[in-house]
Amino acid sequence: LVFGVVINGEARAYPHNIGWRHEIVNDVVGGHPVCVTFCPLTGTGLVFDGERADGSRLSLGVSGLLYNTNLVMYDRGDLQTLYPQIYASGVNGEVGQTLDLLPVVETTWSTWKRLYPQTLVQSDGPFNVSAYQNYPYGDYRTRNFFFLFPIRPTLAANGNPYSISYGAKVRVLGLRIDSQTLAFPFSEMGERAAINETVGGFDVLVAYDADSHLAIPYSRQVDGRTLTFDLADAEDLFPFGLRDRETGTLWDVKGQGINGELAGQSLRQIPAHSSMWFAWVTFWPDTDVW
Repeated sequence: LVFGVVINGEARAYPHNIGWRHEIVNDVVGGHPVCVTFCPLTGTGLVFDGERADGSRLSLGVSGLLYNTNLVMYDRGDLQTLYPQIYASGVNGEVGQTLDLLPVVETTWSTWKRLYPQTLVQSDGPFNVSAYQNYPYGDYRTRNFFFLFPIRPTLAANGNPYSISYGAKVRVLGLRIDSQTLAFPFSEMGERAAINETVGGFDVLVAYDADSHLAIPYSRQVDGRTLTFDLADAEDLFPFGLRDRETGTLWDVKGQGINGELAGQSLRQIPAHSSMWFAWVTFWPDTDVW
């Protein structure tokens, strides 16, 4: 699996197995600074805007701390402000300062290469390659209710009606829009899906493919119209095509209009991220579930 980022036409991929060890990459993609962050204990890969409001560069580091098993980052600029990754808001130093989330695509390396053949990929560099071959926490990801560190409250005491309806390590795509949260469990979406939903009053499409471990959320608003999407038979589109009911336009999973009335238009990807279920419901206990 990789985290894929595209900015100003430039594509980059950041492999999970390198992120297991390093957790944060401060990079520049398409001329724009980004902070790519990954917590291997919650399965959360979040990409943040690396340009501050004043135009200065944001650079994040690994603090060594955890909050509810989630990575806590520190601001390398002031060496003081801490950011729990999922909250993405300063908890000391610049208290309340919120990081800006950018779109990211989590999928297999083979799928990403096919979608973006000219992509660059994070290298293992001069390090010992064997260090990246094994997940460092053993069978943690497959032992559903086993935690290396405590979470508070426990899932049973969480108060969410779905908190123990899913295995703790089940993968979900989590959307948070205008303080409304909605989780899309991978186990509920079948082999392939085009899901039309509304979150926080915002019309959303989730394009999902199980084989590619791919779940991408888009806005359904195009040129002032709300579109409704279905899966489309299109042998030349990988891994599948989409067609909107309103105009009949054919779209690819990258959100590009291929043919029809809206050919050449692009769907806007919504900043979001995947997560282990326990982490999403612990940080956002009021979440609903699709």
